[in-house]
Amino acid sequence: MKNVKNNNIISASERPHYGSLDALRTIAVIGIVMMHVISHQTITSGCYLTNSIIPDFTNFTYMFMTLSAFSMCCGYYQKVKEGKIDLDRFYKRRFTRIFPFFGLMVLIELIKDHNMESLYESFANLTLCFGLYPNADINVIGVGWFLGLVFVFYMLFPFFVFLLSTKRRAWLSFAVAIALYAIGVLHFAADQSMPFERKNILFSASFFIVGGIIYLYRDNITCWIKQHIWLSRAIVIVATVLHYSTLQLQGTSIFPHLALFAVWILFCIGSESKLLCNKFMKFISNLSLEIYLCHMMFYRAVEMVHLDKLIHNEACLYCISVVLTFALATAFSYFIKEIVFKKIKTQKS
Repeated sequence: MKNVKNNNIISASERPHYGSLDALRTIAVIGIVMMHVISHQTITSGCYLTNSIIPDFTNFTYMFMTLSAFSMCCGYYQKVKEGKIDLDRFYKRRFTRIFPFFGLMVLIELIKDHNMESLYESFANLTLCFGLYPNADINVIGVGWFLGLVFVFYMLFPFFVFLLSTKRRAWLSFAVAIALYAIGVLHFAADQSMPFERKNILFSASFFIVGGIIYLYRDNITCWIKQHIWLSRAIVIVATVLHYSTLQLQGTSIFPHLALFAVWILFCIGSESKLLCNKFMKFISNLSLEIYLCHMMFYRAVEMVHLDKLIHNEACLYCISVVLTFALATAFSYFIKEIVFKKIKTQKS
């Protein structure tokens, strides 16, 4: 019995839970809600916050990519590398994690629009393979492009593990990903009929690879952060202030976001702060994908109330719209995922 306990302890230590990453998922989904709301409201008396910082929150999708790669590595990297993974179970789990809620949202959108164009796009969405379409502009669940891209990453995950099989190869793969991004921007994007943007796996590959590289160095990073916690906090603060104070100089380059999000994730995997790791962060993080997928539906519902006729202060209207949108999306996500789907699953079993 003693040996069994020791084995369990070792097994658990090999798959640590980085609770502070919940805070990043929470920050990302709240930021994306804030960005979408401000993009649909007119703020005449804008400032640097509303004109530059909040619109930049659209790039939090890049952080989701890096977190997805890191999390997938935590769960499957070693199994794939050692040839111990059941691919049938692996892909079934990817479908069952994404499909039910996303399928429900697609159905709601199809019922709302009920036309042939929506039917075509809905079918493409439901396969979860629509990220393979070249330059697909799918309006049904417009934010769903992220799922299409991530599912392409899931398809390629065994190859991704091959690219990260050694640290040397991982850094070489990162350099190649940067080169492919540069070629895409400088060459392919020059042809307007062939847009090159974040929906393309090659455009965003460097974020996934950075997530994998962080995984490879996770133990060293955790140790260093814990030994230099105050210096780490200072680096995070300086990097964040520097990033958001120079947005107008950054243009459309991905490199500032690649650096910032890497710094945030590096800090969080070594931090055990209660500010980052608590019940609220864990609750929102668990629903972050669902909130991301459904929040625009609830923003449209908030718009239909015509709060602008009751609230004439633009800043106040914006804040209330964000709070209502986020609260409704969170409540709906919790009800569907944690109550309806779990009850259906229980009845089936």
